[in-house]
Amino acid sequence: MKNAPELQEITPEYVMQLGQELIDAVLEATPADQVMGHFTAEERLAGLTPDQIRRYLEQLEKSNPQ
Repeated sequence: MKNAPELQEITPEYVMQLGQELIDAVLEATPADQVMGHFTAEERLAGLTPDQIRRYLEQLEKSNPQ
């Protein structure tokens, strides 16, 4: 716990920060394929723009010519 406050000083903000640090630590320690295995293809693509998807597919095609 970074900068852990005294027990009487625990605030909702501190709990949120602590939770985020825990999530970050777990994700850092977990292999990417294991994390991504919990998401559907639609969920994996949801945050990407069409241009980002297109660039990725082009890069994938170049690295795996048929």
